[in-house]
Amino acid sequence: RYALNEKLYYPKVQAPDVQQNEMQDAIVKEMLDDLNKQESLSLEFKSSIYHPANPEDANDYTYQMKEIIRQCVGGANSQIHSLRLYVGIRNLNGKYAVTGIQDELPLLGKGYDLDKLQVTFFNMTKQLTTQSFLMCIMFNIIQYQGKTVLRLDIDNHSKRIVFYGNKGLYVRVGSSLHCIDDDIAFIDFIKQSIS
Repeated sequence: RYALNEKLYYPKVQAPDVQQNEMQDAIVKEMLDDLNKQESLSLEFKSSIYHPANPEDANDYTYQMKEIIRQCVGGANSQIHSLRLYVGIRNLNGKYAVTGIQDELPLLGKGYDLDKLQVTFFNMTKQLTTQSFLMCIMFNIIQYQGKTVLRLDIDNHSKRIVFYGNKGLYVRVGSSLHCIDDDIAFIDFIKQSIS
């Protein structure tokens, strides 16, 4: 009876680090499953967080970050309004492989770490889109076999998101990103999202 009372009134609660490990294991399993899929309306792979627009300007890390944010906006505006984007996965001979972003962090600046990466990403997203869009993005870091992968899950069920970097409306169609730059199509798209 005492053992039963202990179980009922004082149930064992998992320690936070055990819960964290279980969550990390689940995310790794999802990533390994996703590696066997092709890019689609809801899935995108990027190999890098660091890719300067001009190779001579090694300090311009914002180019690739803007591209990643553009992909997020496109996923938010797609037919299903969601996207899972992995950064640190490369297509090697037709198969996706985890290469990670761990070697690129020092290229972004002295003492640059994953916390700074997250702060940079969300600050740039807020500047280039809207503050409310931040609530649609789940930012996860996956550690797998000594490699670091960034996973962004976009889930947007509110309004259309405009990318203010170039006042563009990006939409994901199939596995590709398209900019709606025709004024009439742009206005129709906004009207449709309001109604």
